[in-house]
Amino acid sequence: MNNKTHDTRLKKAISYLLVPVIRLLYHFGVDFNEFNDIAKRTYVHVATNYPIGISGKPTAVAISEIVGISRKEVSKLQKVNIEDPQFYEIPLSIGSKVFSAWLRNEKYLDDQQQPLTLALSGQALSFASLVKEYGEGHSFDQVLTELTSLGVAEIIDYERIKLINTECIPIASEVEKFVVICRYGASLLNAGRHNIVHHKESPFFQKGVTFEDVPPDVLEEFKAFSNERSMDLLLEYNRWFYDKMKNRRVDGLSQKARVGVGIFYYDNVKYKE
Repeated sequence: MNNKTHDTRLKKAISYLLVPVIRLLYHFGVDFNEFNDIAKRTYVHVATNYPIGISGKPTAVAISEIVGISRKEVSKLQKVNIEDPQFYEIPLSIGSKVFSAWLRNEKYLDDQQQPLTLALSGQALSFASLVKEYGEGHSFDQVLTELTSLGVAEIIDYERIKLINTECIPIASEVEKFVVICRYGASLLNAGRHNIVHHKESPFFQKGVTFEDVPPDVLEEFKAFSNERSMDLLLEYNRWFYDKMKNRRVDGLSQKARVGVGIFYYDNVKYKE
């Protein structure tokens, strides 16, 4: 990137994107130096693993010339990345994974594809078996506490548990909310990158609608309308995927993909808070 000048509109677009990011960083107390360290480390990670503009092996010298970071620091950051390869992974919380499995695994659904009320334990099909299968080694009590404290599940008669809110992913903290934002934000940007870099291939669907000069009463009505319709559409996607996948086995497949569709509502009424 050294000795290159970029279009003013490109720079403005980057700053436009960074404004809400930096406002969130302010909220979590992440200062510029810490953000700068993360950015430099990520530049090196991307240049090492996706070496666009580098012919041959992505050496520290080659990466230094591309990203504008000294060769010595590139070497140091490459070592840090090798020692901590999961730095760039942000999996869903265990509670979210168990919650999603309860909604999708046919064993835990009734004939109407609704989540079953489960015995806490002591039966072959129970909340304990769900946690054992999808909890990745986390304790029964930990997952139970997370789902009940967030108000998405309820214990009945001290021996059964049912989902009482199937319309949201359980999020335990502000940090977890930020993790979810970043996951979906990265997916949106990756879709955009595909459409820019591979514009001659089949593009990903990436469209939106925005309305200007909306009065408060119409805003509130549209918010309720869009929330309802968006949830209906997401549930329709979920049912379609369930029908396609319920009898499929993917254990032996060499190629498997992560795929999804995201819908989000926005308005600028509270942006200045």
